[in-house]
Amino acid sequence: MKNILLIVEGAKTEVNIFSKIASIYKDGDTNFCFFSYQTNIYQLYENINQYGRDFVDTIDVLRKMCKTNEDKEVLKQNFAYIYLIFDYDCQDPNYQKNKLEDLVGWFDDETDRGKLYLNYPMVESFMDHSNYNLSKYNKLYIKASKLNGKYYKSLVKKRGYNKDMNLYTKDDFDQLSLINIYKAFYLLDMVDKINYQSYLNNIKGQDILKKVTFIYDHYQKIPILNTSIYFLVDYYGKKYFNELF
Repeated sequence: MKNILLIVEGAKTEVNIFSKIASIYKDGDTNFCFFSYQTNIYQLYENINQYGRDFVDTIDVLRKMCKTNEDKEVLKQNFAYIYLIFDYDCQDPNYQKNKLEDLVGWFDDETDRGKLYLNYPMVESFMDHSNYNLSKYNKLYIKASKLNGKYYKSLVKKRGYNKDMNLYTKDDFDQLSLINIYKAFYLLDMVDKINYQSYLNNIKGQDILKKVTFIYDHYQKIPILNTSIYFLVDYYGKKYFNELF
């Protein structure tokens, strides 16, 4: 049995999404476990700095953050893969792009410290599309001046895809993967090079963060992009990628 640890920012939305993904995609050899961090990416950065920037074991860092016996029990297991899912949250007063650059650099291997997925601007981006319309999604942004959690969540409810999560099918998640992977290629001006090897070489957290930061710094807007869904390609590999494209 392979244990997969998903370290998520919230206690509800991310757990609901990935519990549904697990129910649809997992095989009998895979066990999904959740650790709800219940604070944002910048607090994670501070906690790691307190522990030491040269930390080796992510699980040791998390043990210091445990709030419940349930969390402690989760961390007693051995994990084959570790994934972290957090929001970009550039509106946070503690936002600094160098902090995010450090974190993306630290967490770049799911078999070691873990692999970090940043959602732009936040995890609710998974619903922020018009029935998976690719051309509209490529051009979808939010102004930085409008960005706060309550505003964006209410905006998504008005303009987004509001299908009940319990009713999501494999096709929903496949389409979600496709539009978000394609948009990363679009943002990086690489739509003529969409293949699995190009995905591995170029669609990396560092490259996406650099592009998003450039857009934010120069145009005061953030492209809507959910990178946590890349988990499916990163875990299931070339066969899954080729099925999408």
